[in-house]
Amino acid sequence: MRHANESFVRWQATTLAQLGYAINLILSLATASLGFALTLAKDRDYASGCAARCLWLLSVLFLLASVAAGMWCVVNRLHDFRETKDIARDRELWEGEKIEGAEIDKLLHRRREKLKRLGEATWATFRWQVGTFGAGIILQIFAFAATYHSKLFPG
Repeated sequence: MRHANESFVRWQATTLAQLGYAINLILSLATASLGFALTLAKDRDYASGCAARCLWLLSVLFLLASVAAGMWCVVNRLHDFRETKDIARDRELWEGEKIEGAEIDKLLHRRREKLKRLGEATWATFRWQVGTFGAGIILQIFAFAATYHSKLFPG
């Protein structure tokens, strides 16, 4: 049983690390895409039609939402890690004071429930981050194509 628990702990750590990488990657790509979209706004020829302008504006809004979700996700994870650290510290302190395991679990139950909600919020926010980023990129591609379709597909 010990081997199975060690495997779980190892894979849980890997999952948390990969989640952090994914959040940061999407946050970086969304920020860069937002910068690209705003740079295009300076071009007088860009998004000259109403449809292209609407697509561009929607893409900017979705990319802003993705950046906001990514930032919220990072802050939420930091709060989660801090609370986890405090629970671990308190559990070790109480074990050193010879408080029984059942009593410690009772003392920490509420805080662990809060951590569970924080973890669920992190994953939900990450899904929003990815979804809004995807929508923003697709809209940006359509806005770009609507503006430059004659240059991209002459004929």
